[in-house]
Amino acid sequence: MKYKSPLWIGIGIFISPPLAMGAWFIYALLTTPDLIDLNTCFKASMNNIQVCPGGTNYTQLDNISEHMKHAVIVSEDAGFWHHSGLDWHELKVSFKVNLKSGRFKRGGSTITQQLVKNIYFSGQKSLTRKIREALLALRIENKYSKNQILERYLNLVEFGPDVYGVTQASRHFFSKRPADLSVLESSYLAFLLPNPKGYYESFQEGELTKFARKMVLLISKRMYFYRKISSLQYSHAKANLDRFPWYGVTQWEYSELDAPDLGKIDEDTLEKEFEKILEEDIPFEHSNNNPLPKPRDRHIETEEAKNDDNTHIDQE
Repeated sequence: MKYKSPLWIGIGIFISPPLAMGAWFIYALLTTPDLIDLNTCFKASMNNIQVCPGGTNYTQLDNISEHMKHAVIVSEDAGFWHHSGLDWHELKVSFKVNLKSGRFKRGGSTITQQLVKNIYFSGQKSLTRKIREALLALRIENKYSKNQILERYLNLVEFGPDVYGVTQASRHFFSKRPADLSVLESSYLAFLLPNPKGYYESFQEGELTKFARKMVLLISKRMYFYRKISSLQYSHAKANLDRFPWYGVTQWEYSELDAPDLGKIDEDTLEKEFEKILEEDIPFEHSNNNPLPKPRDRHIETEEAKNDDNTHIDQE
């Protein structure tokens, strides 16, 4: 749905910039759509698809691989279990990165905001839409549980051309159910999310690009850092990375020797690795309009994390 700003907002720009911004915010607030019921069938405007909880192409959260849930959260929204719909720290960091680079290099949206964007809006970007998106994200967080939000998101988000939701994605890329996705498969699907059509190239070619290879491994490493997978699972993922698309690779296809010494992995190491990938390996033609997964959120801290060397991303 398109909205036309009233004339008085334009006039206000010449009278007083703060007044104009206030008027703009009020206009966005008054024209924000009402919440739709996400417990029944609903239409996602972004890709014009119908989402029906309990339907054939819908998978409940309990039937989605833990690896898949963790991969998406550590790559898309590390603070998901702790924020209320908006991640102010991430928005601030993304603003600085994008301002410095002169292009939309890094997104600051939470999973909740991405859910809102997919349901209510088209791909057109504007400040007014971002305000409406933020308001709706806060309302959704107030009405639905984190599990419900994550489940709806995973069942409507795009993974490739005409591939929507984790049920279709699991079948399309790996010929399996969402419950059976491995660490590598989950990391790959999470990697696709920022630019599903652009990053689809690896699947078409049957081989990971240099950029895809590094990002898939980095997402797996994040899961190890957050203790969502063991050192053996991470080592197994790293050893089998080049066997994409991993047909016939099982979860435990490696020698049962002592757990490998992976050395110290800390938040600074992960962030520097991520920034290096962006600088050296990102396909430029894919980067102008689609943000990339964010590095870990160094501001996240829980009571458990204060007494531990590793910060955890824990489900509430």
